[in-house]
Formats: sequence, structure tokens, C-alpha cells
Amino acid sequence: MVIGESLVTRILIDTGSSVNVIFKDVLIQMEIDLRNTTHETQPLTGFDGDTIMTVGTIALPIYVGNTMQCFNFAIVDKPIVYNVILGTPWLHKMRVVASTYHQCTKFPNAYGIVTLRGDPLMARTGFIIEKKMQNARAFVIAKSQPPRDARTPPPKEFV
Repeated sequence: MVIGESLVTRILIDTGSSVNVIFKDVLIQMEIDLRNTTHETQPLTGFDGDTIMTVGTIALPIYVGNTMQCFNFAIVDKPIVYNVILGTPWLHKMRVVASTYHQCTKFPNAYGIVTLRGDPLMARTGFIIEKKMQNARAFVIAKSQPPRDARTPPPKEFV
């Protein structure tokens, strides 16, 4: 998919996301001047309950299927397997129908129906890498906490 003036790969189409997300490292690789961003921070909460703060927002054009539309993206400064997450703002504006079973999306344009197909191998590989990254972060957090003495009662939230 072409975003701005760059060909961007590893895009997650997330039917449960209420925002479009782009990662700061991707904007740097795209050579987009980060001074063009709006620097208002907002909390984003993932499906796992983890909350992170955005760095700002930016409006970028997306070219797909002989169609161009501008979209707002929340900028996140966190490493992840994907470069961009397209959520319901993109899905609704483009009138996309997404099929997770078929790993494709379809949407109308001036010439008919456009079908975007996912790469099952890339999707599976991305999922596995992301899970390993999450497990590694959980292991580091667990290791950083001091060991609890067996005689010490557990904290109240575990009772």
C-alpha cells in the first residue's frame, strides 16, 4: 500500500481498532518531517489492557485501488512487528468489507470492486514474532520484580 510517497508493507487491518496507528520509526524511514505532526498525546489501550501514550497525530494520504483518501494516524513510539495498523476509520471511509477467514478485504472504487489479499505466511510469521516479543517483555518484567519471601503474605490484589 502506498502511504504518503512510500510503499509500506506489513500492514495490519484491525476491525477492532478505533484508530489508525503508524509507528514513529516508520515515519522516520519514510523521511517524513515529524515537525508536521500535531503533538497532542492521547492514551491508547490495546486488547490486552496495556495502555500507551501516543506521540502525536499526522494526516497522510493512502493510495490503494486507484483511490486516494487522507487519513489521520495516531503516532506511537513502540517497537512492533507491523508498520501500520488500519482501524475502523479507514474501514468505514473506504467502505471496506474485511474477511478474516479469506484474509482479504474488498471495497468499491470508480471502476468496480477492489480486492486486497493478505499474505498468510507473512501474517503467521508476524503473529509468532509478536507473541515472542510479548513473552520476552513479560519475562523481563517478571524477572525485574524482587523475589517474595514465602513467609510474607501476598499483596492484596492477589488475595
